[in-house]
Parts: sequence; structure tokens; C-alpha cells
Amino acid sequence: MPSTVRTLVLSAWEPEVAPLRRLLRGARARARDVALEAIGVGTVDAAVGAAGAIARARPRRVIFVGTAGVYPGAARAFPTGAAAIAGELRLVSTATLRGDAYHPAPLVATAQATPALRDRLARAGADGAPTPVARVACPLAITHAAALARRIAATGAALENLEAFAVARAAALASVPMAAVLGIANVVGPEAHAEWREHHAAASRAACDVVWAWLRSAQDRAPRPARLGSKRRTRRSSRAGRAPRRGGAARSARRGRPRAPAAAPRSGPAWRARAGHLPGD
Repeated sequence: MPSTVRTLVLSAWEPEVAPLRRLLRGARARARDVALEAIGVGTVDAAVGAAGAIARARPRRVIFVGTAGVYPGAARAFPTGAAAIAGELRLVSTATLRGDAYHPAPLVATAQATPALRDRLARAGADGAPTPVARVACPLAITHAAALARRIAATGAALENLEAFAVARAAALASVPMAAVLGIANVVGPEAHAEWREHHAAASRAACDVVWAWLRSAQDRAPRPARLGSKRRTRRSSRAGRAPRRGGAARSARRGRPRAPAAAPRSGPAWRARAGHLPGD
């Protein structure tokens, strides 16, 4: 990985970022500023992996790509195979939801994607249409019980992903802007795993297509480097309106004058004769 990159794209495992890696192979100019890395599955490994990747790459921004399940009540707004941008990311404990446990007060359980980066990604939809923004629940384990899915959805979450919250916290602690793009692979519930196996490749492509569209638009907006010699021309043009340097007019006037004859030598027979000296003095 380069020592410094502009954009660090992270995923839980390689197949979720592989579509973007293939796209970047054909665009070396854009690939120079982008690093891709799989950081691990689940909250703990994702947090450790993201922190390490950010420390090594020192990026200007972090984008997480992955797959997500959609809670049944939001399935119409976020269909399987489509992509969504994470807005609020919430760490979820099912024991807390049941009332069997509680979070200690200092624990951070909510994170936000960086608004400016989130909005730019949302506007750069792969098909030209904006990508919707969703609230994401991040539990420790994948939800498969319908009743639990309804309980988590009641918190306002539309999507479920295990790693996005961990990446957001790692980026926040490093003071690096962060956003997450998630492909919808399944409906959360009893059939979730079978649906995910069927759709995760297409969902990963959908998420990577959004990041690819943003990378292309960002490259097109970037200022072009100045051509060689443009700085010299700029300096000359800026000097045109300046007053001449001190002594410049005098030097210019002197250039047109004939050069004065050299002074006669003050020694030798000719000089001594002019000065009135006699031979032998």
C-alpha cells in the first residue's frame, strides 16, 4: 500500500471490493490515488483492521464498501441488488434492546458518516440517479429471527451491516472523513443467508459502481496541472504592468551612449613629455 493515498477503500472481505479493483486496473491514472484493502469480518476485526489500514495509508478520506440486509419494512425503498449510502450508524446490542443489559455511559454507540463525503457519493449514482441514504444498524451477529428484525427496525434502522460502525469509529479517531456504500443483498430474516449467497456478488458490484462513479466525477473536477513554462509566462505577463526597477532607466539611457575613450596611461615617455619632464629625469 502506498505511504499516502487520497482515498482508502475498505471492505470486510476481498469479494466485496473486488469489482472496484477490476475497474481500477483499467484506469491507472485514477488508481494511483486509491488504495483498497480487506480488513476482516465482524465488529472487532473490522475495527482493528481499519485502524491499521488508516495508519499505514494516511488517507484523505475512507470509504467502506460492503453488503447489507434490509429490514422488511424498508425493502421497497431499498430493493435487493441496489446500493445505499450510510447516514447514521448505530451499534446495536440485542440484550440492550430486550432490556437485559445496558451500555455504560462513556460507550459511543452512534456514529455519522461525514456529511460532505456522504452527499457527494449520493449524488454520484452509478446510473445518474442519486443513491438513497439510510440509517444502518450494526449488531454483533447477523439477525435471522423475524421478531428480532422487527425490534431492531423499530429503532429507525433500514439496513443491517456488521462492520460499518467499526470503520466509522476508526476513521473518527484518526480525524479522517468517512462514508459507507452498501449493496443490498438480502431481506433480514429467516431466509437472509440463502438470499445473501444468491445476491452478494451483484450487491457488491452495485456498491462498487457508486464508488467508481464518484471517483470518475472527482477526477473530472480536479484542476489540470499547468504546462511547463506556464509559470514563466505568468511571471512575464505580471511584470508588464510593473514600474521599472531602480536604476533601470539610467541603465537603459547609458546603453545608447558611445563608450568614453580609455584614459591615457600615466607613465612612459609620452606621458613624461606631456608633463614637462626632460629625458633623464
